[in-house]
Amino acid sequence: MEKKIMIKTGSGAVYESFNHDNKTASLDFSGNFPFYPGDSSCYRNDSTVFLYIAHSYLQTYYEVRKRIKQGFEMNERKTVLHLIVPIHFCFRHYVELELKAFIMALNHDKADNTHKLLKLYNTLLKQTDSCDGLQKTVAEDEFAQCKLHALKLLGDFELLIKQFLQNEPYEEFYRYLYDSDINLPKSEVKFDYYEHEGLFESIISVLAKLEVCYSKMVGFNFLLG
Repeated sequence: MEKKIMIKTGSGAVYESFNHDNKTASLDFSGNFPFYPGDSSCYRNDSTVFLYIAHSYLQTYYEVRKRIKQGFEMNERKTVLHLIVPIHFCFRHYVELELKAFIMALNHDKADNTHKLLKLYNTLLKQTDSCDGLQKTVAEDEFAQCKLHALKLLGDFELLIKQFLQNEPYEEFYRYLYDSDINLPKSEVKFDYYEHEGLFESIISVLAKLEVCYSKMVGFNFLLG
């Protein structure tokens, strides 16, 4: 059976609409817009769409973190406690979508249908290590340098994400808390503002650098708005 190619040729651009007066906003990921003269085949780039949504969750994470900090400063106990699970979920989902976007960009197909971050990491590591046959958009020596840098960054990411996963009993814990049998595998969810800030920002920094590497290696745009 012929392999279905998920990623289309095109900019992956997002059309954003924002109306302050009416308080309406919208996103269109099709990529077919009048501002591409003569281009009637500007389909979305699915990896770029994943990255856009990943950054949406990252922005939400920052907004929630800001509100948690304000809650501690204003002694708003209930506000802080109700935001502990959402901030973990937003951050974790950001990481998951970033990994899936990188995988899709490298294999020109859908990413693994899993929420397990280590499984996604291992898939990405293998694909990065064996990506020499990709159609290159930069010179061979620059591609090789980007690949080496990406592999080093993935090593750093592995250590950080294993530290993050130490407090996660299963992959959908921050989505439901209960497991599929309605058991509560862990009854306590903690949030240490300064400890989490250090770990989370380190992971964000590594993923941002990987975005640059893969962008150069496979030549796709991160039009994130």
